[in-house]
Amino acid sequence: MSDPATRKATAAAWRAIASRSRREAVQLAGRGRRHPDQTVAEAADGWARMILRPVWWNRVPAWTLTAFGLVLAAGAVLLSDPVLAVGAFVVLACGCLGWLTHRAASRILAASADTAA
Repeated sequence: MSDPATRKATAAAWRAIASRSRREAVQLAGRGRRHPDQTVAEAADGWARMILRPVWWNRVPAWTLTAFGLVLAAGAVLLSDPVLAVGAFVVLACGCLGWLTHRAASRILAASADTAA
């Protein structure tokens, strides 16, 4: 999955699935089940493998950016700095979204492995 064209095609396949089906795939994976529609399940597996591929930024724990955002927010409050507060909000939002994305991808792969076994 290191080929950029493959990643682009995988992301396009995931985006081509209706948002309701994507949401169902993630919710079902949270309960340990795979989506019943094979097309959706395969797109979800490909997306999850793409998100969790072994690159340097995936070796950093997903919560790290969220923790850094909290530290920035504390600094913004202590210093009464509105620019730092906006930066902290952006970092915190990106950290939370990344954390949720990694959790969803991990659950999808775990559900796929449980179904395959």
